[in-house]
Amino acid sequence: MVNWFKNLNLAIKIILITGIIFIFITCCCLSAIILSPGFWEGFDQAIKSSMKDQISTTTSEKALSKTDKETTSTKQKKKEWQKITEFSGSGTKSTETFRVTEDEWRIKYEVNGENIMVFSLFIYPKGESKKYVDIVVATETTNDESYIYESGEFYLKINAANCSYRITIEEKR
Repeated sequence: MVNWFKNLNLAIKIILITGIIFIFITCCCLSAIILSPGFWEGFDQAIKSSMKDQISTTTSEKALSKTDKETTSTKQKKKEWQKITEFSGSGTKSTETFRVTEDEWRIKYEVNGENIMVFSLFIYPKGESKKYVDIVVATETTNDESYIYESGEFYLKINAANCSYRITIEEKR
């Protein structure tokens, strides 16, 4: 062993060895997680889904001539956004359940806060507390919306620190 290590007192040796072991275990665990096949699966699916949506939208728009577009639009009844419910406040809370009958709906949210703020919104199916449908996170004042593509009964878990919020649930009818 190195002379400087021999001269250290026992407590310092234990702290150094424990620290080295901790760093080694942490690096091994992180490597195992990152190299596991399931770790990157979510990223691949998101990229493929995004690319698929862009390709199908472009292809379908090119396939329709101008007259086809006009005929299709007049045959279809134009759907408009209708408010289902609204929540506002500050702090942490779970909302009452609400029913969405259409497969396309959105959450419009307006968050106003101070310099240091945190806002998160989890959308859960009724009766569920672990598997959420979507999540919204904001760390600064914002006004945005998020789209969901499934019907059913849902509730929100809202966490807000140093901010106030107004959330509107709408569906296309």
